[in-house]
Amino acid sequence: MIPMGTEPGAPKPKMRIEALHVPGGGLVKLDGDLDEHFNRQALAEAVRGVTVFEMQGVKRVTSFGAREWIKGLKALPSSTSASFGVGPR
Repeated sequence: MIPMGTEPGAPKPKMRIEALHVPGGGLVKLDGDLDEHFNRQALAEAVRGVTVFEMQGVKRVTSFGAREWIKGLKALPSSTSASFGVGPR
């Protein structure tokens, strides 16, 4: 897994985004709080082709976080296919 959006010296994000890339797609794992500080650029960097989003690690979603998440998804290339997985903790 590759941690995304963790530049040296930057404040620690409340949401960790990790990506595992395979030919044609990948897995993006989200862990933490989805709030107004959500890094849409990190999301864009993590997505490749057919992407499965593992949402099990999302602990809290604020209205601002939902707004940023939707903006992030809308900004992805139209060729992106996505599936969302949420399972029991």
